[in-house]
Amino acid sequence: MAGRVALLGNIFISYRRDDAAAYAGRLCDLLSAMAGGDRVFMDVDDIAPGQNFAEAIDRSIAGCATALIVIGPRWAPIMSERSAAGDTDYVRHEVASALAHKLRIIPVLVGGAKMPVAADLPAAMADLPLHQAFELRDSTFKEDAARLAATLNLSRPPNKRRRVWALVGVIALMAALIGLVGFARVANRKSEARADPRLATARTQMELGEPQSAFRTYGEVLQGASADPSVMDLQADAAMAWLRDYHVAVTEGQKAEDIAGPQLAAIIQVLEAALARTGGAGKRAADVLAHLGWAHWLNRRIAAREFGDAPQQAFRKALAADPTNVYGNAMMGNWLLQSNGSTAEALRCFEAAERAGSQREFVRRMELSAMTYRDDRGIPAAVMRIVNQMRINQEPLDNRMRQRVLSNFAPGHQAETEEMLTAVPPPDVWATFEWLAPSTPGDEKKFEGFRRDYVRARVTALEGKAEQSAALLRDLQSRMKAVGMDGRLADEVAAALKQLSSGAAR
Repeated sequence: MAGRVALLGNIFISYRRDDAAAYAGRLCDLLSAMAGGDRVFMDVDDIAPGQNFAEAIDRSIAGCATALIVIGPRWAPIMSERSAAGDTDYVRHEVASALAHKLRIIPVLVGGAKMPVAADLPAAMADLPLHQAFELRDSTFKEDAARLAATLNLSRPPNKRRRVWALVGVIALMAALIGLVGFARVANRKSEARADPRLATARTQMELGEPQSAFRTYGEVLQGASADPSVMDLQADAAMAWLRDYHVAVTEGQKAEDIAGPQLAAIIQVLEAALARTGGAGKRAADVLAHLGWAHWLNRRIAAREFGDAPQQAFRKALAADPTNVYGNAMMGNWLLQSNGSTAEALRCFEAAERAGSQREFVRRMELSAMTYRDDRGIPAAVMRIVNQMRINQEPLDNRMRQRVLSNFAPGHQAETEEMLTAVPPPDVWATFEWLAPSTPGDEKKFEGFRRDYVRARVTALEGKAEQSAALLRDLQSRMKAVGMDGRLADEVAAALKQLSSGAAR
């Protein structure tokens, strides 16, 4: 669905699912907490099956006084794309309808978005830029939302808690009369857990990439109600997401193990309970087992609290449950290389993780973070194949990892360089090297420029252009001497020239 709807009393919130869903959800949660949960109607779930979506939107807008138009960085481009493709755009309909009904319009800018200009909008939306925008910044989201709530004159409605609990008491009494008091209490607590507004907060935290916060929020929900398996599974999902990017920030006087130990103990407890609920079989069990193995590994590496083979056992059980499991294979491969295990098995695991076709960014991080610290035979070639594919697919690669990959081309690493140069076809080698180390003005007289010219000459030779390669190497040798550049790179240039000369002589 292009747009989703949330009604907050007489306030209509419009946003694009593909642009600002997490921001809109978090905004709705915060405003709901300020105004009362019973005034919040979230999403298209409030439109009954079979209803005309556009008509339902119009009826909702007609009963509102204010419309919040949440605009993220992709808001306008998505509208243009859908218009060009002839696709239905419900957000466009929402905004046009809100303007036509003369609601109080407040454009809410999120994610650093800018206000669209009238010239880029269809006629029915041309007045949108005339309305004063309100910005919600990532760093001060709660404070900004509070100011927006004050602008909207929101106030919490009368407390209905006593009325609700009176009804609960009546239901419990009726259940007791028919001998079902215990069952009613359990069912009621589970219903409370599912209705807890903190669940929406946790969902938004997950959407914003804050699994650690979501883990705690789900835990708070579970403390106030009996064990609801659905909420427990959500907390397990948050635990697994947290583990996939687990890190510890310490300040002066703190120790990483003191912070990580309690966190990992809590995560392991949640995952062990989640594993029990799976019965130990199937994809869900494999996911949980893989993350359990990773948690045990971190408990050894960071918290220094384990010394057994729990990581290996969990990884192998995960792959026994699901041999194609992306997490089991990626984590197993990384663990093998970090623990001096079999390089060949690690590479097979990474290949299986790639074939799974999901969680690509995570798989790349697992591969490169382990491989770039190893120089075993076969590793540099695998690294080149990975980064070459990343270049072709336009996958992101941060600068720190680029430098670690480029270390294979450093002077003194001849074996690694040879593997990198021959892992993929010569044109791909050169294109990938340029992608890893793009040229900048002035490089021609610096080490980076000399290294680039050396790689270019080597690639030229691999293309079967020996004479051209030799000419490039002689020119490079001359320029290096002119600036007094000697050392290992100069030695490798001379060795490459000698090898070409020997080949020509034969």
